[in-house]
Amino acid sequence: MCPKKIEINDQNGRGKDAEKRPVQPLPLSHEKNDGKHQKHEGASFYSDVHSPVERRHVRMPHRGLGEGLEEKQVKKIKLRLPKGYVTFKDSNPIYPPHREALNYLKSRGITDDIIEKYRIGYTMKGDYSGRIIVPSYTKEGELNYFVGRAWGGNPKFKYKNSIAEKDKIIFNEHLIDWEKDIYIVEGVFDGFFLENSIPMLGKHLSSVLFESIYFKSKGTQYY
Repeated sequence: MCPKKIEINDQNGRGKDAEKRPVQPLPLSHEKNDGKHQKHEGASFYSDVHSPVERRHVRMPHRGLGEGLEEKQVKKIKLRLPKGYVTFKDSNPIYPPHREALNYLKSRGITDDIIEKYRIGYTMKGDYSGRIIVPSYTKEGELNYFVGRAWGGNPKFKYKNSIAEKDKIIFNEHLIDWEKDIYIVEGVFDGFFLENSIPMLGKHLSSVLFESIYFKSKGTQYY
């Protein structure tokens, strides 16, 4: 039986008489150059296919997303500061909660400069009512986390933090200079007193923080 003719112009311009050829297997991105395909680190699945003829027969891999190849769209939830959050500079200084929260911060040695630098505020509304709020921002200035610390009474939990995953963020990365020495601390309040510090938000170093330090930090790291 004669090979089937297909009417597709390939990249070499052979036109309608081009014979259907078997598709060559695609190399993985880390395989050696076999003389037909160039090695490209991180290339897309079919970026090495030479012609439209071959590309027609590429079958995309199943990605474990259920029936068919349609991917589910994951909607990114934008994090917001707690209801009623206000910075101290924007709050009425004679308001009793303002004075109470500020007195608590002063009792821990936190100065006005620190309060302004870290945009520390508080709220008396919603689920975080009666808590000091310390927000965290990405290097692009987008809110990615916040810490809520109760300042008075005997709350069941002293801390009530953002629902965002703390292991997926660098706390206040917009304040970090990766060219300088970096201090790794346990909690947010520990970091207020050390220049260029990063809180772990716990007792363990997350993989995101570890990799960021490994690849970005040019100075010495202190733990």
